[in-house]
Amino acid sequence: MTAFDPLHPLQSRILEILAASPKLDVQDIHNHLKKDVSVPNLYRIISQMVDAHMLVREDGKLSLNLIWIPHVLSFAETVRKTYTQQSKTMEFAPLKKKERREYMSESLSALDSIWFHLLMKIGNESKSKQWYAYNAHPWHVLGVPATELRGYESMGKSGLKTNMLYGNDTFLDRYGAKLVRAEKFHTAINAENPFPKEEYLLWVCDEYVIDCILPVNIAERFSHFFNSVHSIKEFDAQVFSDIFHMKARCKITLRRNKKEADKLHGVLKRYF
Repeated sequence: MTAFDPLHPLQSRILEILAASPKLDVQDIHNHLKKDVSVPNLYRIISQMVDAHMLVREDGKLSLNLIWIPHVLSFAETVRKTYTQQSKTMEFAPLKKKERREYMSESLSALDSIWFHLLMKIGNESKSKQWYAYNAHPWHVLGVPATELRGYESMGKSGLKTNMLYGNDTFLDRYGAKLVRAEKFHTAINAENPFPKEEYLLWVCDEYVIDCILPVNIAERFSHFFNSVHSIKEFDAQVFSDIFHMKARCKITLRRNKKEADKLHGVLKRYF
């Protein structure tokens, strides 16, 4: 389950647990959270949420506070009207045939939010509701798993199917390919493919193609991990994640080219 508020993941998980199962005590909630938080810290967080009228405690049991729920529903309704595919104000402005656009950022992390936004906007208005993708490695799944999982879950819940091909077969490639278990998300690994082996990302939907070539300094740092890590004990997730925040000129290219898209579809479909 993705975070209600990614900046406060523990509070989000508490809300999600109580949304599904009201009237739980602190120990019940701690059992759901497992080892992610100590009991004293959990008591502190819950007290803050009670004080903020997000939760209510009755006879030692915790539930969502009924005074807070209408605010959440109102927010959700506003978002639905403004941002979903039914809203004309947020429709994707289609490119003309063979037109292209570029999106720039100063880090790979910043580029990721732009990328998912485009995937949702284009996918929701496509006829196929299906993306075919190639990543040389599962960089994002390993480096920013929370936001990556949230993105794929959101796409699946919107009815979009993703077919992701990873282009290498190292330990970390196999490990990363298994991490996402989202609705309508499918993976394949095949090192014998015609795409670049280290620095390339590609997504194709109907007539649209999105791709990115990682900056050399970022690609080299990632490659070190995939070439040297042979067990999860050898994997430093924090150092790997830090690469996403390195200052580098990152670029996404979006283009509408039916001939190119059809050719890429034909290649990628072989693996699924």
